[in-house]
Amino acid sequence: MSNLPAIIEAKDLVSFNDDAFSEFLARVRNDYAVKNPDISTEKGREEIKSAAYKVAKLKRDVERQADKLKEDAQKTIKSINDGKKKALEKMQELQDEIRKPVTDMENAEAKRIKQREDWIASITGMAEIPFDAPINLISERIKNLENYADYDWQEFKNRATMSISVTRDALTGALARRQKEIDDAAEIERQRALDAAWLEAYHEAVRENDRIDNEALLEAQRKEAAERAAWDAMYHEAEMENRKIDDMARIERERIANAWLKMYEEASEENRRLDRLAQAEADRLAAIKAGEDAEWLRMYHEADKHNTALDAAEKSRKDEADRIERQRLADEAEQKRRDGDVAHKAGVNRAALAAIIEAGGVTEVAGKAIITAIAQGKIPNVKIIY
Repeated sequence: MSNLPAIIEAKDLVSFNDDAFSEFLARVRNDYAVKNPDISTEKGREEIKSAAYKVAKLKRDVERQADKLKEDAQKTIKSINDGKKKALEKMQELQDEIRKPVTDMENAEAKRIKQREDWIASITGMAEIPFDAPINLISERIKNLENYADYDWQEFKNRATMSISVTRDALTGALARRQKEIDDAAEIERQRALDAAWLEAYHEAVRENDRIDNEALLEAQRKEAAERAAWDAMYHEAEMENRKIDDMARIERERIANAWLKMYEEASEENRRLDRLAQAEADRLAAIKAGEDAEWLRMYHEADKHNTALDAAEKSRKDEADRIERQRLADEAEQKRRDGDVAHKAGVNRAALAAIIEAGGVTEVAGKAIITAIAQGKIPNVKIIY
């Protein structure tokens, strides 16, 4: 693998456009992706998992740095926003201070206009009166209306004059209408008095007729009460006779009911005896079946325990086989590493031997002795770099 940095610089992360990120992703894929993996073996699968873990670790490093960069940026943005807010507030205060003379004049003008609009609204509202308003209320409004003519209307003079005129006409019309209604009401009241006198005479005649009818009704009620008393006496005598007959019938019904109840109790006792015999037989059969079920359940539990033991043994066997396979693969990898290290050192030693023979004019045997002594650390301050 190439020396791919474990984390990207913040400035590089900021500048990650599509092309830069594609280049970075290609580097990661080239360095970390497994070439021709054999997923049928444990080693191949572990190699794939290891490569994926390295990519995940690099991803977390990039994410942490991006979060740190984001946090720094947010602090910068907050500082800028705070400064912006303070600057805008100060500028607004300065703007308001510079504009204050005009603003005060505009507020005073708006207040003056609103005051006159309110006066006109008051004049217009005076024309709105209840349908049955008293005459003195209408007259009071007409009097108060004239006071508005002396107000300082300025440019609203024409509107004020028009509103006063319209409201005056409305109030005057309302006053005339209410006066006519009052006059008409007086005539109506006189007519109502005549009608009341006639109605009282009519009611008196009705009351006299009711008195005569009530006397006739009382007489009829007295006759009806006498007839009802005679009928009640006859009914009471017949009721006493019926009670005697009912008592005799009740006694007979009780005798029959008691006889039936005795027969029912005897039959119920016989049924209970038969039920007890049937329950005893059912309990006996259930006891026999319970013994058979218990034996079957014991055999089932023994078979289940046996199967559980077999499953545990099979799992232990598989786990041990997997452990032996993993150990074999690790030993093979270690042996390959050692073989490679021996071959590398042998090559370095041969190159050193050739250099010593050529430079010192020694024999091959003496050169090998020198190389062996150096490798074993027997010659001070001299060593071979592998």
